[in-house]
Amino acid sequence: MEKQKTAQIPKRLEFVVAEPDKDTRCLYSFYLESLGVSEDRVFLAQSGKECLEIFKDKNKEEKKNREEELLLPPTNDSILVILDMHLKDIPSLHVAKEITRINPQQKMIVTTTTSQLEDFKNKANDLGPINAIKEDKILIKPFRFSQLLSLIRAMTINPNYGHFARQ
Repeated sequence: MEKQKTAQIPKRLEFVVAEPDKDTRCLYSFYLESLGVSEDRVFLAQSGKECLEIFKDKNKEEKKNREEELLLPPTNDSILVILDMHLKDIPSLHVAKEITRINPQQKMIVTTTTSQLEDFKNKANDLGPINAIKEDKILIKPFRFSQLLSLIRAMTINPNYGHFARQ
């Protein structure tokens, strides 16, 4: 796949992708690399536990980097989480809740199947802290990677788009 020169993904943006299917994880990695995202900025997790470990490490690293690089304004825009709703070990909504507990402004894209969408939204609303899940942050499988790119662009252009707000 040829690199898309128009992708305009911020150079500092890192991706934490939680996806249980190995082939799909590889597709995410391949696609992001085709957009110019270097391999060392894509972190793949096959489970909720692994996703949380990676996220916690990246979040700590980000905070440390922001403290050391005083010239950079403090933002929450350098990590984007792509979270599949079919994780086996920890329910994905609990992973999302923990991520937003750590960073309430964390930007996240959720992937799920059509058959689980309503159940997912109902359960998300019951959890409270991540109850601002809107359809524009959910990708229904199967989806086109161009849809993923559109969400990434929207989230990196608009600082308030894509995080799960607290009430």
